[in-house]
Amino acid sequence: MVQEKSKSVHLYAPQKSTNFHQRKTLSLWLSKTFCSSDIVDEAESCISCGVHIALIITSFYNPLVDYSDELREYFQTPRLVSVGDIIAIHWRKPWSKKTKEIFFKILYFEDSEGLLEAIVDSQNTTLYQDKGIYDRIPYSDITCYVPEQFLGIARRISSLIEANCRLKTSSPTLVILLSGSLGSGKKLFLKYLSSLTHMDVYFSNWFDIWNSASAIYETNIHNAFEKASTSNFSLWALLNADLLGYDTDGAKQDARGLICLTKLLKTCTIPAIFLVCDCNKLSTLPVSLRSLILYHFQIPLLTEEDRKSIIMHEVDEPDLIDIATIVHQTSGFTLSDLHAVLSDALFRKNTTNSPKLKTEHFIWAIDTRNKRLADKVGAPAIPKVTWDDVGGLEDVKQIVIESLILNLQGKKNMRRSGALLYGPPGCGKTLIAKAIANQFKITFLSVKGPELLNKYVGQSEANVRKVFEKARQAEPCVLFFDELDSLASKRGRCGDSNRVVDNIVSQLTAELDCLEDSKIFILGATNRLDLLDSSLLRPGRFDKIIEVSGTRDVVTRERILRAASRNITFADDVDLKEIAESCGHLSSGADLHAVISRAQMDAIRKRIEAIEIGMAVPEEQLLITQDNLKNAVSEIIPSLGANCGQLHEL
Repeated sequence: MVQEKSKSVHLYAPQKSTNFHQRKTLSLWLSKTFCSSDIVDEAESCISCGVHIALIITSFYNPLVDYSDELREYFQTPRLVSVGDIIAIHWRKPWSKKTKEIFFKILYFEDSEGLLEAIVDSQNTTLYQDKGIYDRIPYSDITCYVPEQFLGIARRISSLIEANCRLKTSSPTLVILLSGSLGSGKKLFLKYLSSLTHMDVYFSNWFDIWNSASAIYETNIHNAFEKASTSNFSLWALLNADLLGYDTDGAKQDARGLICLTKLLKTCTIPAIFLVCDCNKLSTLPVSLRSLILYHFQIPLLTEEDRKSIIMHEVDEPDLIDIATIVHQTSGFTLSDLHAVLSDALFRKNTTNSPKLKTEHFIWAIDTRNKRLADKVGAPAIPKVTWDDVGGLEDVKQIVIESLILNLQGKKNMRRSGALLYGPPGCGKTLIAKAIANQFKITFLSVKGPELLNKYVGQSEANVRKVFEKARQAEPCVLFFDELDSLASKRGRCGDSNRVVDNIVSQLTAELDCLEDSKIFILGATNRLDLLDSSLLRPGRFDKIIEVSGTRDVVTRERILRAASRNITFADDVDLKEIAESCGHLSSGADLHAVISRAQMDAIRKRIEAIEIGMAVPEEQLLITQDNLKNAVSEIIPSLGANCGQLHEL
């Protein structure tokens, strides 16, 4: 707790030798401000000789710092103040560009006890600072942009706190659960609520409070409680509240802290206590803790409009930046992620000595942020696959693009929740899904069916729910289920032994039915359409069932060969049409990609042999010849049998 001095601190006083000259200067200023000489005389008589002020203690700034220079600068301009007024002084931390508002309260004037208002001027008035006090603080603008969705929730909580303070019930403290995803802006929300209710907020982290020793554990709780309850105008926020009632590992229940907190609540005078936790950990909250909670509010995810508003608010010249591209590529980013991107973009601008913040700086920052998140499961990313990487399949492209446009831009009754691609392996189903996501610059989330299966009861269904929750965070996005037949095979095939798969199918259908109002487009891919449960194939779930067949004609095979060899230099004798005609036994795009890869290896091997016998030098450019391609075609074994295509149809 901050130790306050009992006596007033003399900050500064006017110099006596220049007092008359300063009074004359002030009179000239008053005569310019007020036309009437009577008003000037009256104003001169109201110039205070001394004023006592007190710092309002909050957790936003250090009460031990000397603010006398800021006060002297503030009162260089004569100001009319009254007893009880609260003034805000702008203060900047050393080595920082950010400014904060420091609040002081006018206590009384030394001229007379009955004087309620007077003019305070640093050249004519002696200023005294008394010990710090606790009081309501005026509304303070937060430097960063507060999302629109925060405002409504904050107003509701503010009205609840004000109403509860007026009622003066037997339990005056409101216990409110505040949940949200990691980095969603829970602390920013509480700071905004603090400014809205004119109350200070005190943060405590349960990681710092918990201790294995019972005596130390209870002492830490009491100390945190005393710091938060020093004023009736403060709120208490307990971060990581999901640990309350558990040990450090979160495996065993530990009721010591919960019992101690329950006792303190009986004599608590704090208007509201916020239990702040991650939304993924709500299910782990003990029942005894939930019984204390009166209200539960969840911090919403950032919408596309929120991200646009934040970027336009933080950027000085938004006209120089492609806002739409940045908004699309930051789909699924939390508030902390978005602020990190803004900081990285500014860092990139400074390191490249660029005079203005541009779109390429944001693209670099987004790529950097995505690399940091690469280790996390299901990190949103837009694949770098274009239609140039996909050869042929023009009809499939058109159908999928039309379905996605209807989902993103169409009316509610015209939207399609998903499409199912089926066909033999290696025909480009996954490649099509990535190219679609890249064309529309939306997030692509890829999930393989076996990844969601788990041996523990209920965990597989929980994995399915987490995938769709991640998709909602990354909205608009493409959610791609590869090898769907392994995840959603027909129910009831193996009796009770296949109950896990049956539950997964039920969970999957339930999640698909909840996508009507969302901008999530589901793409599925399977090699065995005959194994899928029929409930997934009805309209409203996978609306379009599209066959991705093998390379049956020469034109398609030639397009695939050209797409696979875009970055390869051919010799003058290469004729890809002739190679495509000789690949009639290769019916998948993967086989044709293997032809190009095998031809490269054949050319490298022959170049090494030529260098060893002195017929070539390493500096020469490597060229793929027609003979290399023909040798590759003869060596490739078809990945699909003659009758394999029949297995992929209904």
